[in-house]
Order: sequence, then structure tokens, then C-alpha cells
Amino acid sequence: METELKLSLRQQDVPALLAHPLLAAPAKVQRLLNTYFDTPALNLKQRRMAVRERLADEQWLLTVKTAGKSENGLSRRQEWEAPTTPGLLDFAALVDDADLATSLMALRAELKPLFRTDFERHSWVLMH
Repeated sequence: METELKLSLRQQDVPALLAHPLLAAPAKVQRLLNTYFDTPALNLKQRRMAVRERLADEQWLLTVKTAGKSENGLSRRQEWEAPTTPGLLDFAALVDDADLATSLMALRAELKPLFRTDFERHSWVLMH
């Protein structure tokens, strides 16, 4: 289960955030290359799902995220993620929900790269 809190911040407020004492320790910086997949008919989007391959440092990861509930920026949804071989899309080995794994495996031949992202993630572990 993934729990995610999304916050928005104006560009001019970034320096003040980065100057906060809780962020005094150096951030962990990680480059993330992501490819998101869907069928030409956007079957996953219609089900509010995402399939992603990610290169994080030297490791490839396959991720499946399902539809969830979002309220006031707080989201909860099922997520599976594990090391993978690029292009394999082995949902049967990844997803422990048999019906969902079967459904995704049936779509696998139709899945095509939809879009890619390339960014740096800055993260801190906060002790508060």
C-alpha cells in the first residue's frame, strides 16, 4: 500500500523551504529515468492504473499502481515494485493479486511506451 502526500510550492518559495532546519542534512540525490506504458486504447488510464519501468541508479524497477483514494493531496493506493529486466513486464511475478496479474498479463502484448520522464529526486529522512 502506497501512502503519498502531494504538496504544491511556488518557485519563489523553494529557497525558504530548503533553508528550513529540518533539511539541514544533505539531500540524497537520485536520477530517475521512467517509462510509462499503456495500450493504444489507454486501458490502464481508464482504470486509473499506471505501469512504469524505472532506472534508479543502476537498477531497473517495474512498478504497478492501482486506482486509489485521494483527498486534499493525500493518496492511498496499492503498489507493487520489484527489480526487473527492461521490456519484460512480468506482472505474474510482480503482482500478488491473481486477478490483477492475469488481467495485466493479458494486456502485456498491447502495452507500448506512452511517455518518459527524466528527473532528479532530492530526498531527506526527517526525524521530528
